[in-house]
Amino acid sequence: MTLADWRNVSIVLLALPASVFGLVLVLLVYQSIRGTNWLIRRVKLYGPEVQSRFRAVANSSEKASQQIASPFIAAGAAAAKARRLLSFLCPSARGREKT
Repeated sequence: MTLADWRNVSIVLLALPASVFGLVLVLLVYQSIRGTNWLIRRVKLYGPEVQSRFRAVANSSEKASQQIASPFIAAGAAAAKARRLLSFLCPSARGREKT
């Protein structure tokens, strides 16, 4: 065999693993596209139900936080109202509030 023959054989031997690797990559891309399409179909099927449950949880947590925070907000408003009334009735008490 001549050097040109060995060159041709080595090119073929190097091309075989490269083509197998390329085929594996093509199969991976194809399967990932199929998996993505399957996932999109599932999300469209179950998405509205999950969204409605999240909305219900958000509404109930908002309602609970309002019930917990409302007494503190009312107490702060009453204290501000009392301070404003005191400063209106006793103007000399304004300077003492800061100390």
